[in-house]
Amino acid sequence: MDGGSPSGRIESMRNTRIIFLSIISPVWVLGIACILLIGVYPSPSNFSAFPRLTRTQAGAAGDPVNLVFVGSKAQIVRSFHQAGWLIPDPITLQTSAKIAEDSLAHRSYPTAPVSPLYLFGRVQDLAFEKPTHDVHNRGHLRLWQTTTLLGGQPVWVGAASSDQGIELSGTTHLPTHHIAPAVDLERNAVGVDLEKTGLVKEETYGTLTPPIFYARNGGGDYNDSG
Repeated sequence: MDGGSPSGRIESMRNTRIIFLSIISPVWVLGIACILLIGVYPSPSNFSAFPRLTRTQAGAAGDPVNLVFVGSKAQIVRSFHQAGWLIPDPITLQTSAKIAEDSLAHRSYPTAPVSPLYLFGRVQDLAFEKPTHDVHNRGHLRLWQTTTLLGGQPVWVGAASSDQGIELSGTTHLPTHHIAPAVDLERNAVGVDLEKTGLVKEETYGTLTPPIFYARNGGGDYNDSG
């Protein structure tokens, strides 16, 4: 049809409007979804009083806090269990010897111990790890229960990071895991694994502190957090 005639211009305008609406509608839907999400999900400002950094027993800076969970201990343990994350063994002479032997042989130790870090003046309440075929490499996180309740459920804060190799600690000079610097990649991996379980009701990102582009943890490892 001739686009220069009145009927042609009307048809052209109609097609343009249909195309415009087909493009803008998903944007409106996304906008409404975001508004609803903001309305029902706790504002990150509610968590502004929480510590940003874990500490070693000696008080040195540890891994940054990059996770917040809302739920009971039983719910959290069940979710991580279903996601394939395991509870680490306690640190004993036997488990320390095992991790040393498996490290030299590059064997898997699925429940290798996790070193203690401190928040609120105490060691982690829960810890989980995602093992690989080599004890040198694993994902792991530590969680601390806070005194804050949200919808009647306790709020937990945590620090997730990825172990990549064994090294001598820059502070204790003892063998320890090397922490991969981009800690938020492990945070994202935790979110993906938990989402697959179908047990997580809601997930969102919040900027609680400006990005850290250079820092070192208690073992002397460089890390950053976006």
